[in-house]
Amino acid sequence: MKIDYTTIIRNCVEPKIAYHGFKYNEEASQPQMGSYIFTRTYYGKSQYIAISRVQYYSEGLAELMAEGEDIPTAACTESLSEESAERLWLSNKFVNVVLAHEGGGVDVTRGGVGDLSHFTQLAGLTFDEAKPKMREMKKKYLWWEFQDEAELRKVLQDILNVIINSGLDWFEDKVADIRRYHEKLDARRKRGKAS
Repeated sequence: MKIDYTTIIRNCVEPKIAYHGFKYNEEASQPQMGSYIFTRTYYGKSQYIAISRVQYYSEGLAELMAEGEDIPTAACTESLSEESAERLWLSNKFVNVVLAHEGGGVDVTRGGVGDLSHFTQLAGLTFDEAKPKMREMKKKYLWWEFQDEAELRKVLQDILNVIINSGLDWFEDKVADIRRYHEKLDARRKRGKAS
């Protein structure tokens, strides 16, 4: 059964994050490339939640198909260059999530926001030594796995729980200085009116 990613992701995510000021961004999102972006402006700064289907390139496709674990779909790349159109495939088993704020971003993992501690074990390896381990580690620690539409909905709920429980705090930290400045201005205005 083919999954309608756009409808499912929007219907599962948008209502819950709308409460926090995020809305689906039609212009920034690229469903044909597996990318769904939700944005808000908070204390004058743009903040984003990006949910994306994991992307594969043709070079690694043979190995991926031999494993039989994920059967990717060719990206609908009519608007992209011919070179890209032949190279990009979208996962039907994994999504990844990133929170972004002007000037920075962080991954959302099952361990929380920005928990990439497992990847430190690759630090001493050369690229060729690390490459085979990297995809396995991404699958285990970075990507969110699902098998079908029902599991995708559950995974999206788990992602939302991490975002709401710790991702919003990450966003707050990014605007803390700005917020304190605005609070001081508001306090001055109130004192000025009271005088």
